[in-house]
Amino acid sequence: MEPDAPTLSVIVPTREPISALTGVLEALVGQTLAVGGEVIVVGGTEMDVEASPGLRLVPTHERDIMRLRSCGFAAARGDIVAIGEDHAFARPEWAESIVRAHAEHPDTPIVVGCLVNSSDHTSPARGHFLSFASPFLPPMTTLPTRPPPTSTVSIKRDALDAVRDRPGAFETELLPRLHIEGEMVVDDRIVVEHHQPFTISKALSNALRVARTSYGYGQRGWTRTEQRWRAKRALQTILLSSVREARVGRARLQWPRRDLLVVGLIGMALTLGAVVGSLRGPGRAPLRCS
Repeated sequence: MEPDAPTLSVIVPTREPISALTGVLEALVGQTLAVGGEVIVVGGTEMDVEASPGLRLVPTHERDIMRLRSCGFAAARGDIVAIGEDHAFARPEWAESIVRAHAEHPDTPIVVGCLVNSSDHTSPARGHFLSFASPFLPPMTTLPTRPPPTSTVSIKRDALDAVRDRPGAFETELLPRLHIEGEMVVDDRIVVEHHQPFTISKALSNALRVARTSYGYGQRGWTRTEQRWRAKRALQTILLSSVREARVGRARLQWPRRDLLVVGLIGMALTLGAVVGSLRGPGRAPLRCS
């Protein structure tokens, strides 16, 4: 690492105007700067806004979420790289907790934090959160059985070297592999508030696009036989595992049982996206998923 490297780089890919990220950046920049880190906003519009201390802007017309993240990886200079989202609000001491956790686990590439839902006033918004984040609710003392959402992940920069120039490789190759190999630890002192007050139509369309993006990018490295196997496996597992995880999360949060109906619908959308992505590739889904 270069001697003046930041301790932490937080990348925030976005297609939104930077003015729409005011709350996210208010939650991030001060605490990241306090630990000697930087926040990097990649993409968006109105990027002529002057960067402030602790904030770097990387303008690009790219809209593919995988490519936006990859641009962030390339720009990151920190010893640790954390992945933000334009709808994820870091709680106080989030940055400090990330730096501390990596210091406590110097030989582990990835630290996984927790998610809580800050848009829980409607059943579609609650069901959306349950369908992808149930295992990552605090308290969380053991690594969940599936790879973590990117907004819970921080990774040592040298572990990114093999994938930083290949869009989608972090999400579809490195993250699943390190999860299988147990090269992750959890730390529930690291908490992000997730804010996506989706309607049911938005939740379903986003679920389909997210799954098609993930499986579609992975599909590029699969044989035709493996593509068909992945599609079949998605049909067999995604809906059932989504509902099973959501039942546990719903009970912990004491949310209404009707939220599980939304989870079931989202699980079907995820399944469809995974099957289409496995067989046909990502299409235009990466340009619109969030």
